[in-house]
Amino acid sequence: MAVQPWRRVPGKALLFLLNLFSAVALIFEGYNQGVFGTVSGTPGFIAMANIGYDDIVTDATKQGGLAAAYYFGAMIGCLVGGWTADKIGRKKGVAIGAVFCLLGSALMSGSVNSDMFICARIIAGIGIGFVNTIIPSWVSELSSAHNRGSNFSLVFVANYLGIVIAYWLNFGIRDSDPDFRWRFPLAFMSVPMLMVLGSTPLLPEWLIANHRRAEAIDILTKLRGDLAHDDPKLVAEIEQLDAIVENSAHKRNSYINIFLGGRYSGPLHLGRRAIMGAALQTIQQWTGILAIATWAETDPAAAEALGTAAASFAFVFLWFFTMLNIVPCWIYGSEIWPQEVRAKGYSMTIMGWAIGCGVTGFVIPIMLSRLGYGTFLFFGAMNAISAPIIYFFYPEVANKTLEEVNLLFTSDSLLVSKNMAAYHVRIQDADGNVATAARRLFDEADGYERSGVSYGDESDPEKKEVDADTREKV
Repeated sequence: MAVQPWRRVPGKALLFLLNLFSAVALIFEGYNQGVFGTVSGTPGFIAMANIGYDDIVTDATKQGGLAAAYYFGAMIGCLVGGWTADKIGRKKGVAIGAVFCLLGSALMSGSVNSDMFICARIIAGIGIGFVNTIIPSWVSELSSAHNRGSNFSLVFVANYLGIVIAYWLNFGIRDSDPDFRWRFPLAFMSVPMLMVLGSTPLLPEWLIANHRRAEAIDILTKLRGDLAHDDPKLVAEIEQLDAIVENSAHKRNSYINIFLGGRYSGPLHLGRRAIMGAALQTIQQWTGILAIATWAETDPAAAEALGTAAASFAFVFLWFFTMLNIVPCWIYGSEIWPQEVRAKGYSMTIMGWAIGCGVTGFVIPIMLSRLGYGTFLFFGAMNAISAPIIYFFYPEVANKTLEEVNLLFTSDSLLVSKNMAAYHVRIQDADGNVATAARRLFDEADGYERSGVSYGDESDPEKKEVDADTREKV
């Protein structure tokens, strides 16, 4: 039998260590965002990539392309990573992602030309696609309902920590050998992923789905504070996991059907949730975060002229972004999904992140070279535009159970007001019982899945029969 050191750790300490493990994995992405802008402006890197001379970049388009290649890899990694996690487990999926990140980091630091560097960026991007898809679902599944938000917040602070580490490391070696100034920071990216390749338990949901029920119960008893196996809370959670595993077999939960607009999901509107999660992450990138996190320190002359005040404002911006933007956006993208399809659905959210980062990562150096400070005025305007989009189209999910969240997306309208009206009607029809309303909703979705009729096609007589059937049953 394999050695399982987690069995010897007290329950609360184990949960803390697992959240720490998750945080370390996410340091890699924050570090990547913070390190590239500076290293790509060093004389050694400029010469290697052939994007200019001395410390002057003359080919901003190529520089942007080198940055964006990482996110192209992430687009691949997020889709493959979600599928892999469902097949072989979250732990092994993260380990595969970590190996890709390590290999990419090593190849980036050893690159001899831009072609090799682009390949290395894509490999590292595939790895972070795995990690960013699996880790948030990991945190969500490990947490109890009442502390899921706080656990997410603490874990995602690691993203900010990675950026800070990159800034200080680049600052500390600014007077070093030209090659060392860019090769060492890129090699240092491997440190978080070396720490990730440790021994951690598998997740209960995957264990139950793969007929390892006893081990799943053992892990849950640990994570919930060393509870007894017959504790009512634990028994209820195991029953919920059984239901999740059973429901995951529905064809509406397949990758292809979610990707094709949520076929067979009926009033659950899984396709809409996929678009909302991806769009939210894309919107987040157009706030201009990469203009600050990646490129804020790429003009040494301006930095020296502006002094510590400008540096302080960059850190303040990143702190507020991390706590008030990145954390809510990443939590939201996870919370909007039914639990049985969360890993697959969340991969669509990460696809939006990869697209948003890839596009902005490519255009920002071009914008900075041509628009200068106008780049930041543009991103300020994008923030103003995004605010009403969030207000009118994204229902609030805070302080709501998973059953309540599923009831928030049942209207055919995209507007929050219409979905909230439908939410209250369904709960009222269930005499105020949220669990009953949620059960009726899933029965209705099951009716559409069995019929194979597309939801929302009011002209289809088969759909009308399905509507009548489901209403009669519920």
